[in-house]
Amino acid sequence: MKDEYIFIDFDGTIVNYHDRFYKVYSEAYIGIGKIPLSKENWIKTRKDGIHSIPEELREKIDPYFERNFESRDYLKYDTTIPGMLNVIRSLQKEYPVKIVSFRSNNVNLLEQLDRIGIHNIE
Repeated sequence: MKDEYIFIDFDGTIVNYHDRFYKVYSEAYIGIGKIPLSKENWIKTRKDGIHSIPEELREKIDPYFERNFESRDYLKYDTTIPGMLNVIRSLQKEYPVKIVSFRSNNVNLLEQLDRIGIHNIE
């Protein structure tokens, strides 16, 4: 095995978190009595670099995100990006692979890694 490390970002590279993000977003909106954007419009605003939550609603929406975005109830909406597990397994034959994540809940992250079949990765 080589001495160099391979670092791979988890969210967006290994798993697609957009369904989870939209689910939390839409339920938060409904929870404060507002109508969320359709998923198609929500995706478009994100691609256009427009924040999907107006400034005046963030104080009400942000706490919902903080409580729920990394919860097990919502992590089930993540999907593995096709082919990435094969890429990781191939890389592991030659290099030590490290997963990088800004997640705050390490327990749920490690459970998710285990559930999708990535073992022995820091």
